[in-house]
Amino acid sequence: IVLGGFSPAAPASAAVQKAADPDGLMFIENVGQFAESARFQAAAGSSTLWLAEDALWISLVSALPASEGKPASVQIANVKISFEGANPSPELEPFNRLNTVVSYFRGDDPAKWQANVPVWGGVRYLDIYPGIDLEISSEQGVYTQRLVALPGADLSAVKINIEGVDSLQVNGDQILLSTPLGKIGFPLLQVSQTSQTRLPAPELAGKQVNHPFAQSRSGIEIAGQFAGAADLLYSTFLGGADNDEASGVAVDANDSVYIVGYTGSNDFPTTPGVIKPAHTGNDNVDAFIAKFTAAGEAVYLTYLGSGGNDVAHDVSVDASGNAYVTGGTTIGNSINFPVTTGAFDTTTDTNISAPYDDAFAIILNSTGTGLLYGTFLGIDGKHDSGYQITNDTSGDMYVAGYTEASDFPTSTGAFDRTLNGNSDGFMVKLSPDGNGANDLVYSTFIGGSSGENMNGLAID
Repeated sequence: IVLGGFSPAAPASAAVQKAADPDGLMFIENVGQFAESARFQAAAGSSTLWLAEDALWISLVSALPASEGKPASVQIANVKISFEGANPSPELEPFNRLNTVVSYFRGDDPAKWQANVPVWGGVRYLDIYPGIDLEISSEQGVYTQRLVALPGADLSAVKINIEGVDSLQVNGDQILLSTPLGKIGFPLLQVSQTSQTRLPAPELAGKQVNHPFAQSRSGIEIAGQFAGAADLLYSTFLGGADNDEASGVAVDANDSVYIVGYTGSNDFPTTPGVIKPAHTGNDNVDAFIAKFTAAGEAVYLTYLGSGGNDVAHDVSVDASGNAYVTGGTTIGNSINFPVTTGAFDTTTDTNISAPYDDAFAIILNSTGTGLLYGTFLGIDGKHDSGYQITNDTSGDMYVAGYTEASDFPTSTGAFDRTLNGNSDGFMVKLSPDGNGANDLVYSTFIGGSSGENMNGLAID
């Protein structure tokens, strides 16, 4: 059976694909075993992707069992995806040669056999449009396709024509195709380019898709088998020889990443010049703050803590790259926890018989070398901890968390100034001007007759 110039009768099976390349699809080069116009084949289950110079083809196969005197049969549907106004004869360049090879021994004439056929991890259409390449591959076992555009390339010229379907619609980051064998999804194109300008949303014009660009990096299904995947831009371990845990993350306008948490490691990899380059020792844990560039390079890594146990729960960042951090510290041993002169609360009780948590809120400068503001939040002898923090464009900070203290500092006219159960959530706004008690803009309990904790916070 030959439809659309290709023979879908003998694709490599999904089981062969999985055994040959368990982490992705394999693209089998055509060395004479397929029709001449099919340059590469990638199969997954009942669907087969064919790569030709002028188009992509999806062949769908559905087997019907014998019934009511009718013999068993096979239904086939072919969908053609072509690029409007594209280079009619682009060079197809395979990449990522796999160790797998495939052989075809058909018939009794050895001269017509194809042995050791090359298998690749992906195929690149060079200059499918001027200055634009199309890359088709798979990542982590899922189908992906992207346009790689040089600076100045005209992405507005990219349009997709779809044939062999009854109808189509754009749904999220995929095009839903209605075929005689049911609906399938075809992923919109991811785009790699130097410009950070958001690409226009796709629009339909009959069976043509203008601006066929994905607006996010979500996974896309195609024929129930293929799917698109996000790029892994960087990945790194962070820690030392003991336990390390990250609990909060923020990203600034430059895509720098800020991470906070706690560590018991004496060899946590701090950077020169930071506010606390060494662990406090003993068996305690220290909070940490780390900042990385958009490329995953360390800007600074520092401990934050005292002689007791200190944990950072959350971080936010302002337009200058200053990090706002909240968490909890054991006040009985935190006589040297970093607070700043004139802050809202700079004192802690050193004479209690057992350690208790005190919430804290600090602002660290953009290089990790200095503390712009640091305060306790809580009452001695009771458990208090900050779990969420954010800031506004004026530099005011908002902290939400947990307290067991009936005399937790609240403000006049606040929503609720009474502890309602064993513990309540709290919501605090601070203006970190260094004016002591005047730094507290408002503070309120939030809770009922049992126990509550505030774990989320956002401002409008």
